[in-house]
Order: sequence, then structure tokens, then C-alpha cells
Amino acid sequence: MTDRKQQIGQLMEKLHSLKRLMAPESQATSAGECLAHSQWLVLHLVSRHEGIGIKELANSLGITSSAATQLVEGLVCKGLLHRQPSPEDRRALCLSLPEESRKKIETV
Repeated sequence: MTDRKQQIGQLMEKLHSLKRLMAPESQATSAGECLAHSQWLVLHLVSRHEGIGIKELANSLGITSSAATQLVEGLVCKGLLHRQPSPEDRRALCLSLPEESRKKIETV
């Protein structure tokens, strides 16, 4: 089991390295907005898992919760993402897309 965890860890490191190398080319523009690849990933994940929390988002992206919070904050400030308290746990947040963001993701 430890071997498998090590292999997964190494694979994740290599994928993150590849993502960093591709970063300049991976920016997408839509209606004058320039979004980084990681921001598009967040929007895509939220569109597929409406109501996802920060911790689940961070786990899906393989980043820390604080990094996920920073990504979410940028998207909330741009009006591309909604963040509201979870009905089950007031300490947790649920993420959702406004209709405008949903349309942008469909066109991309």
C-alpha cells in the first residue's frame, strides 16, 4: 500500500510540474477576461459538483485548503462564483455557479 501511495505522490508531483510548465499557454480568455488554468479547473469542478466545499475542492485539485480558498476568493471577486454557508455546517462553505459562469463554461 505504501508503494502505491508513493507512486501516486510522484505522479501528482509530475503533473503539477507539467501544469506549471504549461501555465503561460493555459490561460483562457472569454469576453475580455483572462483566467488561469487553475481558475478554469475550479469553475469546471464546481459546475460538475454543485455545492462542493473548499476541502473537497482542494482534495480534487491536489492543493491545500488555503490555496483553494485563494482561488475561490479571486473568482468570487470577479463574480464568476458564489460562496454561501453550508446548511449542514455553518463553518463550511458551499460553492455554486451563477448562470453567467455556467454559460461561459458551456461555450468553452
